[in-house]
Amino acid sequence: MLKNAWFPLARTRLIKPGKPISRMIDECPIVLWRDGCGTVRAMEDRCVHRRAALSTGKIVDGNIQCPYHGWQYDGDGSCVHIPSLGPGAKISAQFCVDSYPVVVRYGWAWVWWGDPVAADEAYIPDIPFLDPMQDAPGGRLTRFSYQAPQELVVENLLDLTHLDFVHGAIFGDPFGAGEEQILVDYTEEVITMTRISEQRLPPKAQAFLTKGKRQDIHQTMQIHVRSGVAIGVAWSTPPGWGVCLFLPNVPATPDRTYQEGLLKLIGPAWYGRYVLPWASRIVTFQDAAIFRKQVPNYQRADDPRADKSVPADAPGLRYRSMRRALAERQSIGDFSYATGWHGPDPADVHRVTRPA
Repeated sequence: MLKNAWFPLARTRLIKPGKPISRMIDECPIVLWRDGCGTVRAMEDRCVHRRAALSTGKIVDGNIQCPYHGWQYDGDGSCVHIPSLGPGAKISAQFCVDSYPVVVRYGWAWVWWGDPVAADEAYIPDIPFLDPMQDAPGGRLTRFSYQAPQELVVENLLDLTHLDFVHGAIFGDPFGAGEEQILVDYTEEVITMTRISEQRLPPKAQAFLTKGKRQDIHQTMQIHVRSGVAIGVAWSTPPGWGVCLFLPNVPATPDRTYQEGLLKLIGPAWYGRYVLPWASRIVTFQDAAIFRKQVPNYQRADDPRADKSVPADAPGLRYRSMRRALAERQSIGDFSYATGWHGPDPADVHRVTRPA
């Protein structure tokens, strides 16, 4: 688990006044709630008294109240009221719940996982197709939990050649055609993959729109390696429209990753409203089916064989090496961000990137 990063744990519209919600990161349950001023707060979802889940409690006088014995905590995690002690009782400062820095941006609650002193809003990824000061527009994807490590889910997003086979009817062309380039740009923190594919047969789900014409497709996927946040931009001509994708890929446990992302269409509203949500659900279940059989093969401790790779795997291999390098740095206490860590703008889909 890489730390000192912002993780988008939930859309803020789901965190309603008086109704805490629960999430999980790195096997730690988190409660997200709003205090009396409406500010989003994040704390460990565990009362210090008898470990009841605070997310099943309620908000009282701007504090979150445990449902078991009524202990109340303020937004910083300090216990401010214990009913059994009576009014005005002095409460030990040790009676506190771990709290975490939170920033609301793009309509998500971003929680800092790591040293709170190092929390800096500048490390929140730029998402060029979303307004940082407003709630994200429509196009929300279904919240989905993959029974797979975050690393495999992220590598799947960098491997766009699998679209032709796993999702061929919706996004791909299993027969292939024309010239294709896969380019990679990267820093110590961010990897950007660009796939340029020309004169491809349109997938069945788009054939009625392209009227039999071949497609030119330009796809960019940017991954923030510490957090697993994925930002994608794709353009298809014909029909001449784009798809923008934001996927959090939060590592709930070492073997479970959940997404609660956003898909935004630059094109006909009816297609985005009716077709894309349906297609995205199918794609999610198709990937989950692959993971279900793939993960056990990676978990076999008695299998010494290494993966065999080809040039199209360059983005995934680069991601593996970047994640390994960050993990090694963090294992010796180096959690710093280097200058220029954020890499290229994912919206600049015409950028000429360097070969992998």
